[in-house]
Amino acid sequence: MRSTETTAMSHRSRRLVPPLTRVRLAGAAVAAAVLAVSLLAAAAPAGASTPTGVVSAAAPVVWDGTDLITAAAGANGVLYAYEQVPGASSWSQQQVADEAPDGSALGPPSITVTSSAVQVISEDPTGDIWFYQQILGQSGWSAAQLVGSVSQGNAEGAQYPKIAWTGVAGHTGTNSVVTVADGSGDLEFWYQNSSGGWTGETVASGTPQNKWYGAALTATNQGIVIAAVGTTVGFGSFYQAYGSSAPWSSDGTQGGESFSAISVTWDGTNVDAVATYGGSGMIVLWKPDSGTDWNAVAWGGGPGLYGPMTITFTGSNLLITAVWQVSSSQQRLIFWWQQAEDGEYANFNPENLGTVNEPQGYGPPDLVYTVGARSPEAVIVAPFTTNNYETSGLDDWTQPYGGSNWTQHTVAPS
Repeated sequence: MRSTETTAMSHRSRRLVPPLTRVRLAGAAVAAAVLAVSLLAAAAPAGASTPTGVVSAAAPVVWDGTDLITAAAGANGVLYAYEQVPGASSWSQQQVADEAPDGSALGPPSITVTSSAVQVISEDPTGDIWFYQQILGQSGWSAAQLVGSVSQGNAEGAQYPKIAWTGVAGHTGTNSVVTVADGSGDLEFWYQNSSGGWTGETVASGTPQNKWYGAALTATNQGIVIAAVGTTVGFGSFYQAYGSSAPWSSDGTQGGESFSAISVTWDGTNVDAVATYGGSGMIVLWKPDSGTDWNAVAWGGGPGLYGPMTITFTGSNLLITAVWQVSSSQQRLIFWWQQAEDGEYANFNPENLGTVNEPQGYGPPDLVYTVGARSPEAVIVAPFTTNNYETSGLDDWTQPYGGSNWTQHTVAPS
């Protein structure tokens, strides 16, 4: 393991150029093929049936090559999806499911897009993880399919399962994959098998000395990388090649400081990760997908704590977003874009999307870049409250390529 650096980090050269000139597809964020028509074409206007707003938790967003799609859990336990053609004046809403099959509420979702469908997973209060999808050209969502069941109560972090699709450039086989760290601190994984069901594996078992939480995953052109936080290990990651029956291999750790809120992406050459670090800043890490040697660089965060973070790749640059708790009564939504000079990261350039004082506040943000769009843009989606999270709406912020200003819109009102 290489030691954490505190200066510019060595990497291949990247420059802020239009992504149309060099496109690499991120595993869980961008489909490997453009979908020809809207997947949510029959949707109703956003907010039509969400009088109680959405849960102030993860509201992931993806780009299918034609439309932006986000999903959120309603405060009433209903699971919703929202769709927008970039530049449209509003988002359309569709109900994915009104409840879990056992009648319980559905929790904050994870979402991915394939060459033929949008797929959403959600964990209910009993620990059952449910899968839903909408096929290209259809207006409704599938019935719930059980991915697997896990123990509840992971006290160290949010127990939200994550889904990704393996249809990345350089990999011919495709299926969907899911991970979560359960209430026992075990790191679990499922893949969609040839019969359409799900096969589960334990990636790493929790121990009294080290329990895993906050798992994230990405698909590369050779296999799957899962990253998570260990209560004593710090940042840890695991790798398994496609088609392998061998146990998951630990492919590197990064200890010494506190970690949380990991996000990972694949940029066509390396796995890139970002996490909160040391209680007041962020750390960016990268390595080849099957490598065991993470490179890292850390930035201090000033007086506040960087909250949940998201990283994505545009085809030429890394983008990051997070909520910064500036003080006990003030939050800031932050965006960074990466530039490179002479083969090294010169810095991550920060931009302030907005600073709010209580009772206003931001929920965990998610980020996508509309690769291949006629007018590409960065899109951030996050819950937003005006009353200390008694109710939360869902908002988005957009910035076109080459722009310097962010525009805030309402996805769904509180």
